[in-house]
Amino acid sequence: MAKTLRVEQAYTMNQAEVREKMESVLGNMASKYDLTIEWESDTKVTITRSGVKGWAEIEPNRVVVELSLSFPVSALAGKVEEQLKHKMAKELQ
Repeated sequence: MAKTLRVEQAYTMNQAEVREKMESVLGNMASKYDLTIEWESDTKVTITRSGVKGWAEIEPNRVVVELSLSFPVSALAGKVEEQLKHKMAKELQ
């Protein structure tokens, strides 16, 4: 069964700094999990790979990342969610 992850992190810095930090967070995750990261705008990114489809958005006071993982990839859900939460908290607080 597919699994959806949603991670939210509040921030207080300006959006340009947040984008820079999220480029680092997502770049790290991309290299670790072979993800493709494509920025659609200054505040929205798509995240894809076989078995993974999602997005991240920089909102005025928080960043939201949502990933839909297919059944074979869902075994990694806990690890991916934990790493995203940790990295986003570290970079954005």
